[in-house]
Amino acid sequence: FCRVCSFLPNRAMAALVGNARRVAFRTKDTLGSVARWHAANSKRAPVLTGFATCFTAGCCADTAVQSLNGSQLDYKRSLKFAIFTGCYGGVACHYIYVVAFGKLFGEGSGAATVLAKVALDQFVHCPFIYAPVFYIYHSVANAGTAAEGMERWRSEGMDMMKACWGLYIPFQLANFSVVPRDSRIAALCVCNGIWMLMLACFSQKKR
Repeated sequence: FCRVCSFLPNRAMAALVGNARRVAFRTKDTLGSVARWHAANSKRAPVLTGFATCFTAGCCADTAVQSLNGSQLDYKRSLKFAIFTGCYGGVACHYIYVVAFGKLFGEGSGAATVLAKVALDQFVHCPFIYAPVFYIYHSVANAGTAAEGMERWRSEGMDMMKACWGLYIPFQLANFSVVPRDSRIAALCVCNGIWMLMLACFSQKKR
């Protein structure tokens, strides 16, 4: 790239750098506007904003997973997954992390409060509520039964939780201590996307 630039006239080089700067500033302004819009709507309509954010993130994550696996895109599968992430991640998690945890532990960010929130989330909520609901939904949405979903949870749940703890324990420590209250669901969506990509890489190694 440096050799190519050395052959460009000074005027052309200045124009190239100027255009690159303008694109960078516009991108920064656009991302800033989106972040401000999301923050405002998270306060005004937290449940609807959470659902829309998690639905979109879930759809994008599942599409990426399918692409990484080299399979033909199944849009129905992505829709099913997005419905789950929207309803559970955007709606249920708002009432769990923002409402219920706020009433149980308050809004403090001290070490004891954060550790209590993470412990309850990772060792009670995730293994005994989130994971069973996920397996049951996945089974029923794919023409199976709730009993089959529970059987999968009993056989695969521990392996799933070990991987989950490696990612979500450090994330939730930061989420409950640093991230503003109304932005926690949006931050969770980002982590969920990383989680899905990790599952895709893991499934490829198992083949």
